Amino acid sequence: MFALLFVQLIKLTIVQGAAFAAASVKLDKGVITVPGARGSILDRNGLPLAYDQKSFNVQFYKDPKKTSAEDRAYYTAIITKTIEIIERNGGKTIDTFAIKYNGDTGEYYFDWGDIKEEQQKAREKNWRSNMFVGDTRTPEQIYLYLRDKYRIPSETDYEEARKILSVWQEVQLASWTAYNPVVVAYGVNIQTVAEIMTRGNELTGMGVAESTTRIYPRGQLAANVLGYMSRIPSSLSADQMKALKNKGYTNDSLIGVEGI
Repeated sequence: MFALLFVQLIKLTIVQGAAFAAASVKLDKGVITVPGARGSILDRNGLPLAYDQKSFNVQFYKDPKKTSAEDRAYYTAIITKTIEIIERNGGKTIDTFAIKYNGDTGEYYFDWGDIKEEQQKAREKNWRSNMFVGDTRTPEQIYLYLRDKYRIPSETDYEEARKILSVWQEVQLASWTAYNPVVVAYGVNIQTVAEIMTRGNELTGMGVAESTTRIYPRGQLAANVLGYMSRIPSSLSADQMKALKNKGYTNDSLIGVEGI
């Protein structure tokens, strides 16, 4: 009984809290879109091939008016605390930062996945433009520049800095939707939800939103028909992102790539 009441309390107090926190910014107006769940796909016997399962995501909303170096340092400290909470409770944060580091060679490099060279160049160009880092800096110089810009402490190692920069990267790439938060971690457990809720006063901008996870109970059965979903690539140009925004998409939206 207590567990049911606790879950209901969470839904009433923090579900979509990060999204609606934007509405409390004084003298500002904006439209916040709360995505709906996707439908189930059944076989001819009524058995599910794909369905949505409720889950919780940790989200971060940065006040667009807070742009000073002090503000960035303040938010970086909050992001760091939140990452610690998520990982201590067994969760994982996003890992999207475009620049990786090879510890064996000491080389910093862009990683766009397994795509053609011309596509990699296009993604890098768009990313550099969206992140305002120019065309001449090397990956290492960009990494060091962003560490300094977001006031990441010097004692923070690359792996931890990468987690922080992944969040800041998503904030910057989503700046065209100033009233929408970015996801810090997907599918967190109830312990994470409870701790972030109870520490809300010290975690400015952090919240928990109810979401859904796509479940394929039969694995790869009919995968060629069902297809798959993918998040909007972070390397899209500003014009491409604007076009998606006009259709109601956010930076964290899932879009169909193949199949139904």
